[in-house]
Amino acid sequence: MMPSPPIEGDFGEGAFGPTILLRLPTHAAAAHLRELFGWLATQPSGTMLNLVGQPGFRIAASIWSFRIGVREGTGGQRLVSDPEGFTWLGDPEEWTTTALLVDPLTRQPGHQYLTDETLDDAIVEVSCGEY
Repeated sequence: MMPSPPIEGDFGEGAFGPTILLRLPTHAAAAHLRELFGWLATQPSGTMLNLVGQPGFRIAASIWSFRIGVREGTGGQRLVSDPEGFTWLGDPEEWTTTALLVDPLTRQPGHQYLTDETLDDAIVEVSCGEY
Protein backbone atom coordinates (compact mmCIF):
# COMPACT_ATOMS: atom_id res chain seq x y z
CA MET A 1 0.00 0.00 0.00
CA MET A 2 1.29 3.47 -0.91
CA PRO A 3 1.78 5.91 1.97
CA SER A 4 -0.62 8.83 2.11
CA PRO A 5 0.67 12.16 0.72
CA PRO A 6 1.96 14.34 3.55
CA ILE A 7 -0.17 16.80 5.44
CA GLU A 8 0.88 20.22 4.18
CA GLY A 9 1.09 23.15 6.58
CA ASP A 10 1.21 26.76 5.48
CA PHE A 11 0.96 30.11 7.23
CA GLY A 12 -0.75 33.24 5.97
CA GLU A 13 -3.41 35.82 6.54
CA GLY A 14 -6.86 34.20 6.52
CA ALA A 15 -10.38 35.55 6.72
CA PHE A 16 -10.17 35.80 10.52
CA GLY A 17 -6.50 36.75 10.92
CA PRO A 18 -3.18 34.87 10.98
CA THR A 19 -3.88 31.26 9.97
CA ILE A 20 -1.99 27.99 9.94
CA LEU A 21 -3.69 25.92 7.24
CA LEU A 22 -3.19 22.16 7.39
CA ARG A 23 -4.19 20.65 4.05
CA LEU A 24 -5.26 17.03 4.38
CA PRO A 25 -4.82 15.53 0.90
CA THR A 26 -6.75 12.36 1.70
CA HIS A 27 -9.18 11.01 4.27
CA ALA A 28 -6.31 8.80 5.44
CA ALA A 29 -4.29 11.95 6.19
CA ALA A 30 -7.24 13.25 8.23
CA ALA A 31 -7.29 9.96 10.13
CA HIS A 32 -3.56 10.31 10.79
CA LEU A 33 -4.07 13.79 12.24
CA ARG A 34 -7.05 12.64 14.32
CA GLU A 35 -4.93 9.79 15.71
CA LEU A 36 -2.12 12.21 16.54
CA PHE A 37 -4.48 14.43 18.53
CA GLY A 38 -5.95 11.34 20.20
CA TRP A 39 -2.44 10.20 21.11
CA LEU A 40 -1.75 13.61 22.72
CA ALA A 41 -4.88 13.09 24.84
CA THR A 42 -3.22 10.04 26.42
CA GLN A 43 0.18 11.61 27.12
CA PRO A 44 1.48 13.13 30.34
CA SER A 45 1.86 16.85 30.87
CA GLY A 46 5.04 18.12 29.27
CA THR A 47 4.83 15.91 26.18
CA MET A 48 5.82 18.04 23.17
CA LEU A 49 6.11 17.24 19.46
CA ASN A 50 7.38 19.52 16.68
CA LEU A 51 5.42 18.88 13.48
CA VAL A 52 8.17 20.48 11.38
CA GLY A 53 10.26 17.56 10.14
CA GLN A 54 7.85 14.87 11.38
CA PRO A 55 7.12 12.00 8.98
CA GLY A 56 3.79 12.58 7.26
CA PHE A 57 4.04 16.39 7.47
CA ARG A 58 5.42 18.97 5.06
CA ILE A 59 5.38 22.35 6.80
CA ALA A 60 6.16 25.52 4.80
CA ALA A 61 9.48 27.24 5.39
CA SER A 62 7.58 30.27 6.72
CA ILE A 63 6.87 28.23 9.87
CA TRP A 64 10.16 27.60 11.66
CA SER A 65 8.60 25.49 14.37
CA PHE A 66 5.10 24.18 15.08
CA ARG A 67 5.10 22.47 18.45
CA ILE A 68 2.04 20.75 19.87
CA GLY A 69 1.92 19.46 23.39
CA VAL A 70 0.17 18.60 26.61
CA ARG A 71 -0.05 21.02 29.47
CA GLU A 72 -1.15 20.54 33.03
CA GLY A 73 -4.44 21.94 34.23
CA THR A 74 -7.33 23.46 32.38
CA GLY A 75 -8.05 26.91 31.09
CA GLY A 76 -8.51 26.57 27.38
CA GLN A 77 -6.34 25.27 24.63
CA ARG A 78 -3.94 27.98 23.44
CA LEU A 79 -1.77 28.59 20.42
CA VAL A 80 0.94 31.19 20.91
CA SER A 81 3.62 32.56 18.63
CA ASP A 82 7.17 33.27 19.64
CA PRO A 83 10.42 34.00 17.78
CA GLU A 84 10.90 30.27 17.13
CA GLY A 85 7.44 29.63 15.64
CA PHE A 86 4.21 28.40 17.19
CA THR A 87 3.36 26.36 20.27
CA TRP A 88 -0.10 24.84 20.67
CA LEU A 89 -0.87 23.42 24.11
CA GLY A 90 -3.92 21.72 25.53
CA ASP A 91 -4.88 19.35 28.31
CA PRO A 92 -5.90 15.75 27.50
CA GLU A 93 -9.62 16.59 27.38
CA GLU A 94 -8.97 19.43 24.91
CA TRP A 95 -6.90 17.15 22.66
CA THR A 96 -9.75 14.62 22.73
CA THR A 97 -12.14 17.36 21.59
CA THR A 98 -9.73 18.43 18.84
CA ALA A 99 -9.55 14.82 17.60
CA LEU A 100 -13.36 14.71 17.48
CA LEU A 101 -13.43 17.93 15.44
CA VAL A 102 -11.17 16.33 12.82
CA ASP A 103 -13.12 13.05 12.75
CA PRO A 104 -15.73 14.03 10.09
CA LEU A 105 -12.89 14.81 7.66
CA THR A 106 -11.88 11.14 7.74
CA ARG A 107 -15.07 10.40 5.75
CA GLN A 108 -16.03 13.54 3.83
CA PRO A 109 -14.51 16.72 2.41
CA GLY A 110 -14.69 19.89 4.44
CA HIS A 111 -12.79 22.10 6.82
CA GLN A 112 -12.70 22.84 10.51
CA TYR A 113 -11.26 25.61 12.66
CA LEU A 114 -9.42 24.16 15.66
CA THR A 115 -8.39 27.28 17.57
CA ASP A 116 -10.11 30.51 18.61
CA GLU A 117 -9.38 33.72 16.69
CA THR A 118 -10.06 35.84 19.78
CA LEU A 119 -7.84 33.90 22.22
CA ASP A 120 -5.05 32.47 20.09
CA ASP A 121 -2.20 34.13 18.18
CA ALA A 122 -3.26 32.26 15.03
CA ILE A 123 -6.08 30.07 13.83
CA VAL A 124 -5.39 26.44 13.00
CA GLU A 125 -7.64 25.40 10.12
CA VAL A 126 -7.71 21.90 8.67
CA SER A 127 -9.08 21.25 5.21
CA CYS A 128 -9.69 17.96 3.44
CA GLY A 129 -10.62 17.76 -0.24
CA GLU A 130 -11.16 21.49 -0.73
CA TYR A 131 -7.87 22.60 -2.30
